[in-house]
This record gives sequence, structure tokens and C-alpha cells, in this order.
Amino acid sequence: MEYLTVVSLGPVQSFIGSARKLEDYWSGSFLLSDITRRSIQLFEEYDWQSVELIQPTISTAPNKENFDVAGLPNRFLFRVETDHAMEEIMDMVETDIKLMVKNLLKGYVTNYFNQTSSAAMEAQINQQTSSMLELYWAFVPYVATDSFAKQRQLLEDNLASVKNIRKSDYTIEYGLPCTMCAQRSALVSQPLDENSTYPEMRASIRHLWGNIDENSRKIRAGEHLCAVCVAKRQQRTEIEQNAIKQGIVLNRTGFPSVSYFVEAKSRAESMASRQKTFDIERKSETEDNRYYAMVKFDGDNMGKWIAEADTLKVAQEKTAKLVQFAQKGVSEAKKNRHLRIIYAGGDDVLAVGAITDLLTFAADIRTNFSDEAKGLGPDRTASAGIVIVPEIFPLYKVIQAANEAESLAKSYHDDQGNTKNAFCLTFIRRSGQIRQVILPFELENLSVNLLSYLMDTAQLWEDNGVSRSLIYHFQLVFQSLNDEYQRQNQSSKLAFSDNRQLVEEQFTRLIRNLSELKDQEFAELLALELTELYCTHIGNFNSFIQLLEMIAYLASINHVENKEGSNVL
Repeated sequence: MEYLTVVSLGPVQSFIGSARKLEDYWSGSFLLSDITRRSIQLFEEYDWQSVELIQPTISTAPNKENFDVAGLPNRFLFRVETDHAMEEIMDMVETDIKLMVKNLLKGYVTNYFNQTSSAAMEAQINQQTSSMLELYWAFVPYVATDSFAKQRQLLEDNLASVKNIRKSDYTIEYGLPCTMCAQRSALVSQPLDENSTYPEMRASIRHLWGNIDENSRKIRAGEHLCAVCVAKRQQRTEIEQNAIKQGIVLNRTGFPSVSYFVEAKSRAESMASRQKTFDIERKSETEDNRYYAMVKFDGDNMGKWIAEADTLKVAQEKTAKLVQFAQKGVSEAKKNRHLRIIYAGGDDVLAVGAITDLLTFAADIRTNFSDEAKGLGPDRTASAGIVIVPEIFPLYKVIQAANEAESLAKSYHDDQGNTKNAFCLTFIRRSGQIRQVILPFELENLSVNLLSYLMDTAQLWEDNGVSRSLIYHFQLVFQSLNDEYQRQNQSSKLAFSDNRQLVEEQFTRLIRNLSELKDQEFAELLALELTELYCTHIGNFNSFIQLLEMIAYLASINHVENKEGSNVL
């Protein structure tokens, strides 16, 4: 008999989000992706009469360029044929996958400490690695002549029911919490129980973690981790060694901190030997310009799109499209840019990098997403949350801000009934001040997506040497006019947005008076682009002023050029 069966692995957000540094965030994503890959391989080895992987698609060839990118989702779907009781087989699958994960994590921990563990520590490692994985599965009979979409929907409903009624296993642990996840106790070499005092707990921590070699750079002084988090820290070494065994020549080792992306601009400028003049205001703004960016990108209505596949073949074709986007659309956009991809699993992408590089990357992957040869095709759209944050901003808050920005982008709608297909750009200053705009990726009168258009406008602003005081003077002229216009018309539409000539003349005048170059042609071109943004802006006047402030900030960041050699990841 034939069946459709789905397996879902977790936890996801809590596991990935437990991070003290950027490498931890990457490691959680990659570990889940690696567990998915190993679970699929294990599943295929069972004594099925026939077995066919529907989602996701896995390449057997080593990915030499993106060997360390998390590229698989946390679930997989198979069509199988067997004469045995399906529930019994799936129980065995669950047991074997959990054992595989336990052995994988335990091996990483053992390799890290490189020493014989005490009985207490061994028991703690076994308990923590055994309880890490959450696994859910469901199956339904498969009939090739029936609607695949209906059978798939029934399968998803069954899986949702399993997740709702299944109880989690709770274990009691003693000792101080892990400094990374705070969900499990930190490993200790001496046994602890309910009668252990706080000084005894501290002493047990010092006994094991006080002798850790800080030169390894995996665990810092003052950190004490659980077995799962030790495995996450050790994982990087393991996959680099595995890559070397596969003949992959590494041009980088280790994982960069956010400081790398903050400093990428100055390194590229040194290579290019570019000399530019800045007015005092712009120079003072960039002297403490230690910021970087993160993007969280997600396809729109993907669940509905996948569910619409009415045959197994169509479902596989759609899966192949997702793989095409990850392998072509994302990989090509990443080349020669100072950024790192945390994960790229189908329609989901999360990356971190130098501001200019990351913004152009986000614009490019949005274009590629709707490209027939690189993505899913012209009828598919995506939304993105982009945050620009100071280097000192806590990582968990950066992740939280990116998630919130993506949610805001997904909630976008306009007066014409268009929804999603948008980006939310959030700029958080060191002072805590937040600037935020939500804009559509596409406008009918623009041949490029709007994020690319913003970057081009910022470059023109920089080329003209325009002072930030333009924003103040423009606001001085138009604020009261907009307030009055909106009061009379009960509309959020910007005043004079239907009178392009007047707006463009004001921008041209201000740019000529407040720029260094005094170039009429450049002034008119920049004025034209700013006018286009004004007349098509969806939002109130204050939102447009925030957009101008972001353009002025982006203009203060030189475009990274001549990025070659080992400086580019």
C-alpha cells in the first residue's frame, strides 16, 4: 500500500534564537538543516518497496561554494510503499532519528572536551542530547488517481492534530543554567542534586569550565554551556574538517563576528584608495559609523502555492523551483559581497552583512525570486524585513527587530488592494532612536524594484554632496501644506503628489543650494528621483521624511568597490 508521510523536526525558533554571538545563530540553523539531511538519508534506508522524496530536494554532490549554508527546512515529505504496518515503521523511524541526533551531538561534545568524562558529566550529556529533538510525524494513504492537493491537506491536518495533543517530556536538572540557552543546566564534572547549595554549584562550574582553553575561541571566559550548546559551538570545526575531507579548499575558517561587517567598508576603501571630500556635517556622522544590517526574506503565500499542486509531479516541480532559487537566485546575489547567509532554505533567506552590500543583496534576491530561470517565476512575490543596527546592539534584539520588520512587510497593503510584496526598512541608532518605512517592492512606473531605486537615489545624493539640511528645509516648506491638505481632503495622500512639477522644482532648488557640486544635471536627476518617491509614497508626510533621513544615511556610506581576495566572504 502507498502512503504520503511527513516528518517535522524541532524546536526551531527557540533553538536557533538561543545565541550569544553570530556564529551561534548560524550554528543553530545549520544543525537543524544537517539533522534534516541525515534524517532523510536514514528514512530512505528502510526496507520500503518503493520510496520517493517529494520535498525538499537534496543534491548528492558536495556544495563547494555554500558548504556551510543551512539549506534544508525542518520537515520532509515522502511517498512510500510498504506491506508492513505504517505506524510501527514510523515509530521505529522516530526512535532511530532521535538516536542518530543523540549520537551526533554527543560526538561533537566529546570531540570538544577531548577527554574522558566523569560519570556525572556523562549522564548529563546523555540526558540533554536525548531530549533535545522534537519529532512529529503523520501519514495518509496515497491514491495516485485522487487529488494530490486534497490528500496533502489531510496529511497536514493530521500533523497539526499530532502537534496539538502530544505532550512534551520534562526532566529535572540541578545546577546553574547554560549561559547560551538558559533552558538546560550547564555541564559539570561533579554530581549535583536538590540539596546542592549555590556555592557548590559555582564550585562545580569552576572545576570544569575554569580550565577551558580560551585560545580555542569557541567558549569565552565566564561562559558555561549545556551539552547541546557545546555541540553548536563545536559544529563549525567538525564541518570544516569534513569539507576538507571532501576536497573543498577553504578560503576562510571560523565564522565572522559582526565587527567584520562593520569594518568591511573601511577595508574596501583602503583597497580602492578612493579619496572623497565631505562637508563637516557628513564627516561627523560617519566617524562613529559602526553599523551593520540583517535581512529576513520570505516568499508570500507559499503554503497556499504549494498546496495548490494537484499532482505529485507538480509538487515536485514546485520543490525544484525552490531549490533553483536557493542555488541560483541567492548564490549569484551573494557573490563578491561582504555578507554571510545564515540560512537559505527554499523561499526563506536570512543574511547579515555590511549595510550597502546587504541592501543590494536583498534587492537582487527579490528580483531573482520572480525570475523564471533563477527563482519561482513572475507570478510569485516575496517580502523582507531589513534592519540596520549598531554593532553594540544585543544579537537577540537584532533578531527580534528583523522578525518584526518582516511581519510589518507582510502586513503591507495599499488602496488598490495590493498586499505583501513589500519591505520594511528599520534603522535603529545607538541612541535608541528608530526610523522605519514600509514600501512595496514594485511600482508600475519603476523598471527596477523600489529597494534598488532607493540605493540609486542614495548614490546620487552622495555624488552631489547634498547636505542633510535639505530634509529640514523641505519639511519646513511642505509640512504645513500637507497638514492642511489632509485636513481638508480627509486623505493620507501627500499634498501636491499630483503636481509633480511643483515638487520637482522645490527639490531642484534645494539640491542646488545645499550641495557641494552645484551640478545642474546631477541636481535635476536627483530631484527627479526624489520627486518620484514623493509622488508614489504610500504613507503620511512624517513617513516620507523618515525615508529621506534613511536615504541621507545610506548616502553617507560609500559604496563598497573592488572587493576581491580574502576580504570577501
